[in-house]
Amino acid sequence: MAESRKKFITDFLISTLPKLVNKLRGIILIPVVTKIIDSGAYGLWTNFAIGLTLVSSVASLSLGAATNKLLVDASEERIRGEFWAIIVVTFIVAVIVGGFMMLLQNPIAIVAFGGKEQSHLVVILAGVLLFSLFTRQSTQFYRSQRRMTVFAGVKSVRSVGEILVIIVAAIRFESILAIFVAYLLFHVVLSIVLGGYVVADFGVARPNFERIDHYLRFGVPLIATGMMYWVVNVSDRYLITYFHNVDVTGGYAVVYATASGLSIVSLAIGTVLFPDLASLHENNNIKEYRRRLSSVLEYFLILSIPATIGLIVIADPLLRVLSSTTVQGYTDLMYLLAPAMLAYGLFNILIQTLLSDGQSRGSAVLWTAVAIVNIGANFVLVPTYAATGASISTLGSLVFGLAVVVVWKRKRFTISLRVLSKVLIASALMGGAVRGIQPIVHTPALVGLPILVATGIIVYGTFGFLMGFLTKEDVLFVKEAIAS
Repeated sequence: MAESRKKFITDFLISTLPKLVNKLRGIILIPVVTKIIDSGAYGLWTNFAIGLTLVSSVASLSLGAATNKLLVDASEERIRGEFWAIIVVTFIVAVIVGGFMMLLQNPIAIVAFGGKEQSHLVVILAGVLLFSLFTRQSTQFYRSQRRMTVFAGVKSVRSVGEILVIIVAAIRFESILAIFVAYLLFHVVLSIVLGGYVVADFGVARPNFERIDHYLRFGVPLIATGMMYWVVNVSDRYLITYFHNVDVTGGYAVVYATASGLSIVSLAIGTVLFPDLASLHENNNIKEYRRRLSSVLEYFLILSIPATIGLIVIADPLLRVLSSTTVQGYTDLMYLLAPAMLAYGLFNILIQTLLSDGQSRGSAVLWTAVAIVNIGANFVLVPTYAATGASISTLGSLVFGLAVVVVWKRKRFTISLRVLSKVLIASALMGGAVRGIQPIVHTPALVGLPILVATGIIVYGTFGFLMGFLTKEDVLFVKEAIAS
């Protein structure tokens, strides 16, 4: 089991890379778009990106996620046949979804982009869907086989490539349309290159549709999960655009994107935890299942609680570096959105227990309940309170979902209240120290930020070792995992 735990840590560290790069992409794009073009352009980009998230979750039928449950430890022949069956099915669905988008491009443009004059963005969105879906399904396949190096490599290349083409398009043309066109062309090239790699890696086989019904039974309920995830995480941008304007959407999106950097760890954990817990569940190793989940939750809290407090404390200088002065009026939203991301991280980790146990319908029902709370609160609060109302809705709905899944799966894990209290105390002391030195650090924000971050890490690490929830053995274990 020690070797199994080391592989889990290694896979987690590897899968963190694409999450980190992806979040950095979002953060890098904030100054690129807002400073070269304007905050309204960033609002359009945000709505485009979240629209792609929605249509991709529908067109994929969540069959990629199903491979993480149904293709674990499968034979090579079965892997080939069922993989290509999934590619064929999702390609057909993507063509159908894209066709409907083309037919309804004006109404979609009014809702998503603020007017039918932006209907060309819907056409580009349909094109990106068609080509990006192959990348999405292929990376999920490599994840199911625990080939995390390939999984992380492809996702990292995608994120870095997107950053580069967007930066070049923004600087060269200073046009949001040029950014979207460059984004589409990049995904065309990426899908062709990845297709060549997949064929060279394990070849082409006749699609085997014999077990596709098993994939659909597991995956289709997760479509609701994907759609409800979209409602909770991104639909508020559309409501802000509808009730207010894209400038407000852009300001809110900047703070949200910055706060969502806190989700890097939980998303990376979820990437590895789902197939890992599924394997333990299939082998009926419930003791190791509980131990693994409990350890993951404890270390997540040790990392994420101080990160949440630290992000709140340095929000003002951080946003001054990342964006234009028009966004400064939205800094206080971090007091709501940073805790919301912490709640989401815990929720995302615990939701993996439903998937690993084969309860995809339970996951869909829970996400639906969270989405109902979120969208209801948004309709009540956004018209009057705009971005603040959306932030309250996000925090409230995620805390609700977390409370439900904790009660539901409480027998699957334990959390030491003693350790939790020590983490909270050390985090509070760290936050106070960083807040206290801010008036002393008179350098520009770009220079002062590293000083503030370094201070936070040193103070928290010192108290962590003094209080005993951080140990030398923890550091050595991680170093060994990195070395391996």
